[in-house]
Amino acid sequence: MAAKGDTLNIELFQEVITENGGWWSPCSGCHESNEGVPTGEYSAAMQCHRGFGCRECGGLGAVWTEWTAFDEAYHNALKEGRTEQQALDAGSATLIHQYKPHPTTHD
Repeated sequence: MAAKGDTLNIELFQEVITENGGWWSPCSGCHESNEGVPTGEYSAAMQCHRGFGCRECGGLGAVWTEWTAFDEAYHNALKEGRTEQQALDAGSATLIHQYKPHPTTHD
């Protein structure tokens, strides 16, 4: 259920979520919880609880989190029925490949 004061454009935020493969998370700078239970209002537009807004989130109360190659490999491995460790290894392999130094040639 959307918060009373949630005036965000739901369609715009849902489009961003669908197209970019990421998600909104409550801002660690301004969102509060009580023993892990969110105390802030829930935003239907962002599909998460929001804080009151601060410099960290630009006043939105939530921050955008990108879906990485690690996340994709990890979740795909879990869907394939691999163990947690195998999924972590699959995700780690994407990072190793991504940062592997490229051979250079010298004259």
